[in-house]
Amino acid sequence: MNISPRLIHICTSASAFIAIWLLWSLGYTGHMNFHEQLQCFLFTTDYVQQTLSCPGGLADLVARYFTQFYYYDWAGGFVIAAFIVGIQLFTWQTINKIAINESSYTLSFLPALAALFFYADVNNMLCAIIAIFLGLATAWGISFLRKRPLLFIIIAIVLTPILYALLGTLGAVAFVATFAATLFFTDIDISLSKKISTILACIVAIIIAIGVARQITNYQLIHLAKGISYSRFPLEFATSAYVSAALIFISAVCTYVARAKNLRINPLISNVIALILLFVTMMSYNIEQDRAMRYDKYVRNKDWKSIIEAANRDMPTQPIVLNYVNLALGMTGQLADKTFYYPQHGVNCLFMPFIRNLVSITPASEVFYYVGLTNLSQRYSFEAMMAIPDGQLSCRFIKRLAEIEIINEQYAVARKYLIMLSHTMFYDDWARENLAMINSGKPYTDNSEIARLRRYGVKDDYLCSEDEIDKMLMKIFLNCTDNKMAYEYATVMQLLNKDLNSFLKYLPFGSRAKYHNVPYSFQEAIVYNWSQTHNDFNNMPYKVSPMIKESLVSFIRTYMQNKNNIDAMQPFVHSYWYYYMFSQK
Repeated sequence: MNISPRLIHICTSASAFIAIWLLWSLGYTGHMNFHEQLQCFLFTTDYVQQTLSCPGGLADLVARYFTQFYYYDWAGGFVIAAFIVGIQLFTWQTINKIAINESSYTLSFLPALAALFFYADVNNMLCAIIAIFLGLATAWGISFLRKRPLLFIIIAIVLTPILYALLGTLGAVAFVATFAATLFFTDIDISLSKKISTILACIVAIIIAIGVARQITNYQLIHLAKGISYSRFPLEFATSAYVSAALIFISAVCTYVARAKNLRINPLISNVIALILLFVTMMSYNIEQDRAMRYDKYVRNKDWKSIIEAANRDMPTQPIVLNYVNLALGMTGQLADKTFYYPQHGVNCLFMPFIRNLVSITPASEVFYYVGLTNLSQRYSFEAMMAIPDGQLSCRFIKRLAEIEIINEQYAVARKYLIMLSHTMFYDDWARENLAMINSGKPYTDNSEIARLRRYGVKDDYLCSEDEIDKMLMKIFLNCTDNKMAYEYATVMQLLNKDLNSFLKYLPFGSRAKYHNVPYSFQEAIVYNWSQTHNDFNNMPYKVSPMIKESLVSFIRTYMQNKNNIDAMQPFVHSYWYYYMFSQK
């Protein structure tokens, strides 16, 4: 049975689309969450004008618009797959004009795969892919004028600086690369010298456009030359994105050579090679990094169950991830029982220290919010937004700031944040709902999160010191003993600091938390401390499970017999005693 090459091509491109879609919507959701939360696309005239005012502003605006859809995994994956496969299809349509050759179909994947590789880095922006796509599409569009060489050349030269203004340097380079492929390798009836002169004129047009942009904007020349919005960090160069643009022309050269040499390849083999190259590129994606980043997504969605399940499948070791795991344990009432089931290493696993970067501040902000230290959370949330390298705002942090202002009953400030969010796509309903409640004076219900956190708040003034977080936690717990998590965090801090004296001072306040039994981790600490000064477990002031007592005896016996063999202590790795003896704070 003969299958037409066209059908094979359609199936291959469709398979590539599905593979990329599944890669992102199932395997790289943490990265999409990271991208989506670090921007705030506003449907306002001022926002659009401000974005378009920068060189490459159109590509940036389009990219920001589509990045909103990362809010839903399936939609974000669809967007990414559509633009990557779109680059492949436009490349194919371009080089197909040179020769209808099966090897050229495989070559059409090269620019798309370079773009896919580029986007694997969480700090690389969709703007670069949009710039390549639009530059390539524009050149493909005007290629239908190639039968009228003079008009074709004039339009290309005129469009080049315009595309620089709209798409930035990368978009202009992708356009010139595609235009050059059509100009040099298709049947355009002009001399080689004129073709070379035309490409040089396009390059000069880009240089002039950069010089003009330097005079009318405040950007440095280096930023204007390499592109402004292709990387989250302004000084980074989007190397693989420029390689993608260059591969458009290189693919055309290879296609022309294949035609000249009359090289042939089986259609099925050609498409198999294309898919192999796709999967090799996909293998370069750091799925392990994304698994760690997903914890932040789960916290945003208050999906505490998924956090604990993920931690149980693959024990986390990074303090940032353990911040989220401990928060999930606290929100599900398991922190005091299961703290040392996970490999803790110091109080940083409860609260990340204040370092002015986005990664460290965000988990601390979330923990402070849920334990009731909302003013600290407010500070950290604002600092996290200000730490976004490319200077964008963040819907996530604006929403958090609005929530805290509502908790503090600062409705005038909260209204400003809510009005801003009302101009977004996926946060507008929440913003309008809260605006309506503020404007109507309707109180927040007793079972709402805002009402609960408002009850946790301390009304009188007190010294706020990040060096004494445990004391602040105890203060807000004693102010509202319903806030059991504040007590657990304060007490577990002492265990993580290996400060058993302070732990024993906080322990009696647990009676106000209304525990049915002394939490498991607390029992382990109690019996361990008792064993340091007593020969038996008689007359202990707290009730400790006989199983825990027996386990401690076994721990001590094993330790005494294997002082130089830490591997022998592995059966006790989930105990407080193992943490106390062997872990580094």
